[in-house]
Amino acid sequence: MFKSKMKPLLPLFLVILVSLIVAFTNIVPGTFFSGWDNIHPEFNLGMYAHRVIFGAWQEHLGTGGPPAQGHPAEIFRLPILFILKLFLPLNLQRYGFIFLMYLIGGIGIYFYLKNYWLVREKQYTLPDKIVNITQNLVNGSHTKLVNKYSDWIASLGAIFYLLNILTLQQFYIAFEMFTVQFAFLPFLFISIHLLVKKINIKNLLIFFVIQLLIAPSAHTPTVFYLGMLFSTTYAFFLTLNFKKIRSSLKFALIIFIMTLLANSYWIIPNLYFTVNDANYVSQSKANRVFNSESLWSIRSEGDLKSFFTGVHYLFDWKDYNFQTQKYEFIFAEWQNYFSNPWIGKILLGFGVFVILGLFLTIFNKYLGSKRWGIVFWYFLSIALIWIDLFPTKYLIDLFYKSDIFFEIFRNPFTKLSIILSFIWSIFFSQLLNSVFWKLRRINFHKKIIRWFPTSFLIIIFILIILLNWPTFQGNFLNEKLRISIPSEYFHLFSYIQSYDKNQRILELPYYSFEGWEYYNWSTDGKSNGYQGIGFKFFGFDQPYLTPDFARWTGTTDSFYYELRYALDQQNSSVLNSVLQKYKVDLIILDDTKINPYASQTNNSYKNLLNKIDFKPVWQENFLTVYQRIENQNHEVDLSLIIPKQINFVSASLDRVQKDIVYEKVGNYINNNTNKIYPFASLFSEEVKPIILDEGQVEFEKSIPLNNYKVVIPGILKNFGLPIFIKRYGSQINIIFPQIEVSLNQQKIKLIDLDNFDFEAESTESATLWINQQKIIINPNQKILITTKLDTNNLKICFEDRKTQEKKVVYDQTLSSNQWQKQQIIETQNLGKISINLSFPWIKTDLNMDSTNCSNPNRGYIENKYQNGSMTYYADKYGVNCSGYILSDFSSNTAFLLNLSGENYQGRSIKLFVNDTQFLTLTNEYLLPENKFSTTYLFPELVGN
Repeated sequence: MFKSKMKPLLPLFLVILVSLIVAFTNIVPGTFFSGWDNIHPEFNLGMYAHRVIFGAWQEHLGTGGPPAQGHPAEIFRLPILFILKLFLPLNLQRYGFIFLMYLIGGIGIYFYLKNYWLVREKQYTLPDKIVNITQNLVNGSHTKLVNKYSDWIASLGAIFYLLNILTLQQFYIAFEMFTVQFAFLPFLFISIHLLVKKINIKNLLIFFVIQLLIAPSAHTPTVFYLGMLFSTTYAFFLTLNFKKIRSSLKFALIIFIMTLLANSYWIIPNLYFTVNDANYVSQSKANRVFNSESLWSIRSEGDLKSFFTGVHYLFDWKDYNFQTQKYEFIFAEWQNYFSNPWIGKILLGFGVFVILGLFLTIFNKYLGSKRWGIVFWYFLSIALIWIDLFPTKYLIDLFYKSDIFFEIFRNPFTKLSIILSFIWSIFFSQLLNSVFWKLRRINFHKKIIRWFPTSFLIIIFILIILLNWPTFQGNFLNEKLRISIPSEYFHLFSYIQSYDKNQRILELPYYSFEGWEYYNWSTDGKSNGYQGIGFKFFGFDQPYLTPDFARWTGTTDSFYYELRYALDQQNSSVLNSVLQKYKVDLIILDDTKINPYASQTNNSYKNLLNKIDFKPVWQENFLTVYQRIENQNHEVDLSLIIPKQINFVSASLDRVQKDIVYEKVGNYINNNTNKIYPFASLFSEEVKPIILDEGQVEFEKSIPLNNYKVVIPGILKNFGLPIFIKRYGSQINIIFPQIEVSLNQQKIKLIDLDNFDFEAESTESATLWINQQKIIINPNQKILITTKLDTNNLKICFEDRKTQEKKVVYDQTLSSNQWQKQQIIETQNLGKISINLSFPWIKTDLNMDSTNCSNPNRGYIENKYQNGSMTYYADKYGVNCSGYILSDFSSNTAFLLNLSGENYQGRSIKLFVNDTQFLTLTNEYLLPENKFSTTYLFPELVGN
């Protein structure tokens, strides 16, 4: 009797067994699974619970903000996490959750396939003709055959769900929200079937419980919303009757409304963010640079091979190897495995199976109308994931012109691959089921009937296992994410807990705006390091300034613009001002944090911190905590939170590199007042609006028409004066900048130095002295130099080549008219202010050779130079790299860099600017798509 009861459960046991084997072969004892987009609530589960339950405001996001992500949706994941915490050690709790979701997903799709997909909605009837008794007996035998093996077909379908290539690409660098969707999407569809059967309290309760369990997939809300639309569409087609289409619409609407109600606790805060603050996300530097990169990574995979195999962009992405100190392909082990011709054919064969299953689903009327809900989402998914492979690309390209659509589907593969994996498994199961139904039409010998179905299923099972053999060798999870986190960090968490939870923490060093952090803990030649968004902020309550949060809140993004400016200048007073403005109380300096693109040390950070109001208060090996001196009692200084004075100003200060308003007035509220700083935005990274004409640059600002007292600061004493020198033959021209402020008809010149020229005594190289600065200029050469005027005297001398005597050609003490002090001018009916700069432009010769800097070298590049313009081509993963040395420019003075061009196809040009004089961070920009004329500001780096 026991055997008879257990036998029907064997197909389910096989699914569970495969899940457990995958788990146990991929969990490495003594390690954490951490990196990429990780979540670590287990580091401080009580704090994390408070963070998500009261998640309408996310205080920990640097400077705080409403939930850009669906943080409150995590609430019903907490019970699972608490249970895992009771039974598993700290390092295994994330492993445990991921593989628990993996197991649940396999069980869920098994029951969905077995009970709701592999059953016929119509009873199969034979054709209306005379059938002999023998044929009836055979067909009867075959009907029993199908019923007998349908459980095993569901089992294979579930195993395919667990092990197909789409699932692998999500779990390899697992992010919890995708694992949750993987687990509960099948159960969501089961709950809809239950409601179709009967709407009662029990089935409604099941539906709402599933909604709460799948809600954590809304950590990125788009993932949940797509799942919601998928289930609603399925509900509509499941009940579709063309005679009663209103009933189907009504049922789908009921499912949609119940879904919204069940998830309203996180949807309402998220909608608030979407309406009021979503623009911050699209405008953040990280998203502006990365979004297009992500989308074009998806589009580059738009070929038939990728479509049939499911191998997508992540196979062409790289991560960092801390041992070799090089970037390597993320899926290197799998790439090597799939390079085997036989394995490649098996992979392609399963892709063909899915397509065959699609057609069998379309033409199988016994599946009923529910199949159209699956088929519709299949076509929608492949149209978005393999955009350029189908005619729908033209329509999708129109959608991508919308900023909202672009933000939602910047990476359609990750957002739709779990749904597509679910659909693949349905089609695969349908293929197997159709094969067995076709067998009932064939008059097999009874012995063949006995062995063929079993053999066929075993062969399919073996092929699935063979295709996924690296999974069972520990390669279902990325080995670079199975790491040993040093104990010093957990000691740090304990120490920080002694501080007031409102004290804001900054982590240094700061290397990249991308929010991707690297920590190298490798010892004794063993690779061990972290790469991802960070993990420290899961260990303590305090607001935490880390670059990843700059993507979600505008003020945090602004902080990093200003922090970078201070660090680039190595200016302790500017740094101290920025830290005061953003109320930073504690600084964590981590010596293991690295910049993979450059060799840098933390000595400059330590020197800066020693010069400002922060002193070390805790240290353990590579970690040091600095605290503001005036706040040594571990409590928040209320005077820093509640300023004694607030000034009301009007200025455009969005993401400026230098906040001149704060420097002038201290704490302020930006409001529409009559105290206006019209050109505060000139310190933005990209300068606009700007009017460019040959040798002319004009900044113009409209202000509310009124009578104003205009304060013009003039030119500071230590201003770096740019001087342009050009020589033709023996004639040398000296050109000074002209700066003029226009107030209606009144014009005020800030620099009014007369240009002049003189004759050199020979046509050979000449030596000039500008104050104490020596300049050598050759015939037909142009030079831009910058001189510091410590006094108001400007002297230019020409050195005789023979006698080396200096002949004065220009000697002038600058008057107030030439070197203006601050002026205060009364105006009437002023509505516009402009600043005009006249100075020669320096154009870069673009006719330079490029290199294909792809690594490994692949694809091709090509350049075409014509009439001073260069056209750059790259394809097949080639990377067209061109470098130009701007030798005329110096960081001793600010300068503008304008680039004009047109992007014809693909991701636009990415621009990197390195400063070789100062040890600054590399500036990284992504030029606009289509036609562009973009001007970037590089501020003066004055140092200490």
